[in-house]
Amino acid sequence: MRTRWIMCLTVVLFLAGTTGAAAYWTAQTPVEGTATAATVGLDQNLLPTADDPDASATYSAETLTLSRSVAITNTGNREAAVRLDVRPASQSPSGLSSALSVTIAPVANRAQCSPGAASSGASTGSLPLTYDGKLAAGATVVLCVQTSLAPSDVASWGGEQTELTLASTLTYATGDAWTLQGPTETITQHVKQAEKNPFDDAEKMTCSGNDWYIETSFSSLAQQDQKQRVEYRVFLAHERTPDVRVAFTARDISGYYTAVQLPVQSLQPFVRSSEGGLGNTWVYVEQRMAGEQTWSPAAVATINTSSTSAGDARVRCGWKL
Repeated sequence: MRTRWIMCLTVVLFLAGTTGAAAYWTAQTPVEGTATAATVGLDQNLLPTADDPDASATYSAETLTLSRSVAITNTGNREAAVRLDVRPASQSPSGLSSALSVTIAPVANRAQCSPGAASSGASTGSLPLTYDGKLAAGATVVLCVQTSLAPSDVASWGGEQTELTLASTLTYATGDAWTLQGPTETITQHVKQAEKNPFDDAEKMTCSGNDWYIETSFSSLAQQDQKQRVEYRVFLAHERTPDVRVAFTARDISGYYTAVQLPVQSLQPFVRSSEGGLGNTWVYVEQRMAGEQTWSPAAVATINTSSTSAGDARVRCGWKL
């Protein structure tokens, strides 16, 4: 006696930012044999992690990691090997796509797919990247796809965009008839164009010192007769948020000796603040003539703060790349 197996494949795909309409794809293939009837099927949902899909699809100095959660369900009645492929689209700038760091990890639910979430059992690396696992009959796996850019890459690729393709596969047994693949979908990610920093044209300060004390110097604008003195003020800003400036109390730098002294202890309030932290830091100096109201950029420097294995803080000239 010959029985007929019907293999049904169903994929339901929700795209980030759609208006609610779902893309529905189905296919049927007859397979004849003499074994017990088996069914196979795949159901996939691709959703943004954030409530605002437009914001979640843009890298910026404040947003270095983007996330997507992909739910894949085995609607068949036997175990299958599950795979998710994440690749750069052919038309994407190769330099930008190669700069991405990628993690694909199973999570309990969509809410756990967020930057900094634990990634046990993850596949990590650069594009293209593949996740492989097993999926029991009737079970669902939620895969968290995270892509990240370094701050320097955000600055370098501002105004550009990249496209990634995602494709899931279920394989039940050897042979094309037992491999189901959903349609490949494309995700577009943007890199925010940074606003021009008013200190881009300011004097670049020289820097010297050691791990516990450094000094940045710039040219004095004070008049020789000292009748018109120039006033200065200093701000610090972390590399990730160059526009979030924190006032820094420096010794009086008015007059001829225009240098900003940065002993490591004086930097601790900034390092411990929510606006600051360890890492690469801008040092901004603004100026105005005595009696005037308007401040203007005067000089800028870059420093790096870090912590030793013993927990001691240290400061160095320049940024650590």
